[in-house]
Formats: sequence, structure tokens, C-alpha cells
Amino acid sequence: APPRPVPVSLPIRQSGEAISLSVEPVAESLFSAAFPVDSLERRDRVDLYLLALAIGQGDSSRLLRALQYDESLANGLNAYFFDPQGPGLFTVSVATDQARLLEAIQRTLVVLGRLRNRPLSTLELERARRQVLLHWRGDEETAEDHASRLGHFRLHRGHLQAAQEDLEWVQSATPKRLQDLARKLFQPANLVLAATVPRGGTPELAQVHLESAVSGAWLRLDNERQISQKLPAPDAQGRVLLTLPSGVKLALEHRAGSGIFAMHAAWEGGALLEGASHNGLHHLMAASQTEGTESLGELALARRLDDLGASLVAQAGRNSYSLSIEGLTEGFEESLELFLETLKHPRFDDRSVDRERLLALESIRSRDDRPGQRAFHLAAKSLFGSHPYGRPLGGSEETLRHLSAQNIRSFYHEHYGQMPPAIMIAGDFDPSLFVERMQAAFVVRPEIDKVSRPKRPDLVLQTSPEKAIHLPLPREQIHLLRLYPAPAMDDDQLPELLLVAELLGGQSGRLFQALREQKGLVYSVSSTPLLGLQAGALSIYCSTAPEQLSEVKAALDHVLHSLQANAPEAEELQRAQQSLVAGYKLRHQASSDRARSGSLDLAYGLGLDWEDRLQQRLLEVQPEQIVTLARRLFANGQGHEVLVGPPLPKTNAETEAVSMALTP
Repeated sequence: APPRPVPVSLPIRQSGEAISLSVEPVAESLFSAAFPVDSLERRDRVDLYLLALAIGQGDSSRLLRALQYDESLANGLNAYFFDPQGPGLFTVSVATDQARLLEAIQRTLVVLGRLRNRPLSTLELERARRQVLLHWRGDEETAEDHASRLGHFRLHRGHLQAAQEDLEWVQSATPKRLQDLARKLFQPANLVLAATVPRGGTPELAQVHLESAVSGAWLRLDNERQISQKLPAPDAQGRVLLTLPSGVKLALEHRAGSGIFAMHAAWEGGALLEGASHNGLHHLMAASQTEGTESLGELALARRLDDLGASLVAQAGRNSYSLSIEGLTEGFEESLELFLETLKHPRFDDRSVDRERLLALESIRSRDDRPGQRAFHLAAKSLFGSHPYGRPLGGSEETLRHLSAQNIRSFYHEHYGQMPPAIMIAGDFDPSLFVERMQAAFVVRPEIDKVSRPKRPDLVLQTSPEKAIHLPLPREQIHLLRLYPAPAMDDDQLPELLLVAELLGGQSGRLFQALREQKGLVYSVSSTPLLGLQAGALSIYCSTAPEQLSEVKAALDHVLHSLQANAPEAEELQRAQQSLVAGYKLRHQASSDRARSGSLDLAYGLGLDWEDRLQQRLLEVQPEQIVTLARRLFANGQGHEVLVGPPLPKTNAETEAVSMALTP
């Protein structure tokens, strides 16, 4: 028999990072980040197949989502494990262009390095395990493939039983075991990086640029670990506040043992960003955002949420836009992934947007069924004029018909996809995991400071008309609404506004007692403060019989005049103060309410403790301050009055006022 070849001895690898750059006649830039596995145990090498599948193979793999979906840094990529008889390599190869090469290298190393801090989710591991089993069983279908596998294990492992041993090892894999493996493998000293760029490409690169990108990646990972492991001290309410390098503001309120969590992400915006031509866009956007993502269709997303016992809701307001999720602690990690997927990659499918548009249009057509709402819209337009506060949140038939799914996708990407949100989480969750995942989801953007912040539109409050606006509707009752301009959210007199509304409204309030209990003039009556970043308002509403309208208005004027003339008794004011503070505390028992209010206060720039300070300010208000604000609100007939109900005799001037109020 011929003599067997003598194995060639391999060169001894030098310790430390090995980085090289070559310039070749190629069209695109390529790089491979490799990690030698010669120091790993046999079973560790089996786990590397799972790691390669989870990291860089398949549409849901981490690298693909980070480099192609999130950042558009790669034209193609792959992660694989080269395992000959002897030393081997775990390799990630990426194709990109020269302009994106350095950022792609840094992002790749950051994704790999994060596996040291945050293990694969159970879902990620199960997907990879199923892929291994699929390949395994596929190779058993033909005699040729079966023989090839047996030969491989006989040659490289020395016995055929190794095949079954490896399969059992794959089936027993856990996220913790793979995390321990990543900690051994993805270390700076193990990295071998080779990059190839086109000859004459731009920008011109040298090896020092690659070395800088690599060192920047490891430094970023160290900073992320320090942030997640050394959170700031909590405040008196047990809340932790921090701002990530990406600009995202995070607030955490951990309450172990509750079994549920709630998370809320918010931006300043909402109706404040809408022009007259796209009024209602946010309402349509919120209705369709939770109906699918780039990787999950509407039904698939709904099923995943149902399986987790979680609810996902988007909300559009006059001052904000937000997304929230609430769920069980057992499904926290997967719920967090669905939340981030919906936040960063909403689908806004044409079919979903069209369906929600039809529902919105039907609601507009039936608005006459809600005369109180019609009255408010007319009063808001009279007070705020062309400002977004003067338009209905749901839009109009004309504007909704011209809004397309593409309009919504572009608007979301421009105004919310590029701006870091304020996020608060409350309840039972893993704080370190949450912070690590937030850092991974929101990358540092040096250009974020150059992105213009939302500019608030100019606001000019309109003077009240001399006569009430009347909208005739065939109803038995007439609905009266007065809207008064009031302090904004950052105004020093905001506590007084809330107390005035409390003193007037409610079943123990002055309006209820005077108009219903004592005289029986109204079917219902209420006083509601409307909070806004640029201006507030106080709404007074009641419904009555047409023949009693004059008496109702006289009684209403008497109550308002009394509040301007005489300070409330200390006992009455104290009752209102305690009622408001108790209401805040009762609402804040729920994690969802604490997460919502905290994220909105951060997004508005008011501070996480704004509501705590507001409650204290409420208790400090004196009776004389109520009189001062009442005079500011109600003096000189500043109210914008609207009547909706049975036709009344009208003069030409009244007809013109109605026509102007109804003009889009």
C-alpha cells in the first residue's frame, strides 16, 4: 500500500487581534470576522452550529435584522462554522460597499459581542434548533446522504455513535449554555478580521481605519455593559431614569412579584405635527400600526400577542403619539421583541390602512349621533382657529380620502422613526435585560442632533363671537357647550385650572348642584379641563330641554360669576384638592397608567416627577388663587358658546356664523 501522507503542521497563531486590509480589482467591499475555535471542547463546537444559525442565517437572525433591516449596512451576509479535523473557525462574512464598510464592521462586532451580555431568547434558540433538525432529517432521506454522514463521523470522530450524541446535545441546548460559549469565543484577543475593498474606491481606507472601527466596537460594548449593570440610584418613588447614548430616555419602575409589566413609548407630536391637508393622519396611523410588522402579518402578530397574554396599542393625541404594551412577566422577553418590532418596523399595509379608513369615515358620517362631540369640535375651531387644536383628531372625509398607506409610512419614518422616544416600563421585569435590549434596539446616531425637533405651530387664540354658534339637528334636547381659553401644561396656574374644573364639575360640584339638584334644569352637566402644551381650555357642557335654555344659561352665568366674586370656603377647596390627589393615586396603582404618564411627561420635557410636583402644588393652592384664575377664565365673556339641537330662529348674522364654523 502507498504510504499515508504526513500531515502538514499548522503555523502557530499569534495572540491578539489580527486585522488586515487588501485592495483588489473587485466591485464591492467584503470582510470576514473570524474567531478560532481550537481551544473549544468538542461539544462546544456542536453548539456553534446553533449559534451560527441564530446569528446569521435566516430572515429573523440577529445580524440580518441589524445590518439589513435596521441599518441597511450590508448587501448580503452569512455566519458559518468551519470544523475540519483540527483547528476551526467561526466566521461572519459580509458584503457591503466602501462607504458603509467601517460602520458594518463595527455593527457586526457589537451584535456578536452582545451575546456575551444577553443570551439568545428561547424563541431564537428554538428556531435554530429546528433548522438543525430539518437539515439532519433531510440528510436521512437518501442512502447517499446517510452514508456520507456516517463516513464523516467515522473519519472525524472515530465512531458512528457520535452522530446520535451530537443530536442529543443539540436538543438539550439552553440559552445560558450558548451565552457561556459566546463569552469564551467573542473576545477581542480572538478576532481575525480581513477586509477587501475595490481599487480606487472611496473613501480611501487604510488599516488604521479598520483598527479604529474594531476598537470602537469593543469600547461601545464595554460602555453598554456598564450602563446596564450599574443603573442610577432610584428616586423616592423607586424609579430609575437614564438617557442612552442613542438619545432614548428610559424610566424604569421595578416592582417584583406583580406578575405583569407595562411599557409605553411616547414622542411629542400627534396633532401638533398635522397640517390642514393631512388632518386625521395620526388617528389613521395609530389604528393601523398594530396590524402587522415587516416580518409579521396582521394575523401572525395577533396570534403571538394572544399566546403571550399581551395587548399592544398605539395612541394619537393632540400633543403626542405613543405605543404601549402590557403583558405577563412570563412572556416579557418575547413581548419586548414584538413591541420593538412594531415600534421600529411597522408595516402600515395598504389593506389595513384602507380598512381603518373606512371605519374612520363611517364614524365621521355618524357624528350627528354624538351632538356633544359636534358641539366641542365647533367650539374648538372657534377658539383655536387654524391651529391643530381646532381640528378634530379623527380628520375629515376629504383629508382621510387623500391619505395613503405610503403617506403614513413616510410620515412615520420621518417624524418618529428618526427621533428617539421616551420609554417608561413599570411592573415585574428584568431591568438589566430591558436596558441591554434598548441599547441594542436604538443605535447611536451622530447625526441625530442635526435632525430638527418638532416645531410647534403658531397659535393665535380667537376672540369669542358675539353670539352663540348654533348647529340645527333634529333632537329633542339641546346641547350647550362653552369653551374657555385656559393655562397650558407648563403654566404656573395649571393647579388652579384643575381645581376650578373640580369645583364646578362632578356630582358634588357647583354646576350639578345649581342646575340639576336645586332647579332640575339639565339632564347632564360637566366641567372638563383640556391640557395642551401650547394652550389649555376649560369645557363646560350640559344638555337640556329647548324651552329651558335661557334659564340654564342664566343659572350657569350666576355660578361662574359667584366663583369670580367670592373665594371658595376652605372646606370646599380642601375637598376638591383631596379628590384630585386621590384620583391621581388611584389611577397610578396600575402599572399601565404609571408607564403612560411617565413616558409622556418625559417626552414633553416636563420631567419624570412632574405629576408628583403637580399633586403637591394642588395641595398648596389658596382660595384667593381660585378667584384670580376664575376672573382670568370667565371675565369679559371669553367663552366660545355652541348650541347643537332643535332649530332655533336665526338672524342673518347667526346663519353666517354657523356657515363659517362648518367650513373645513
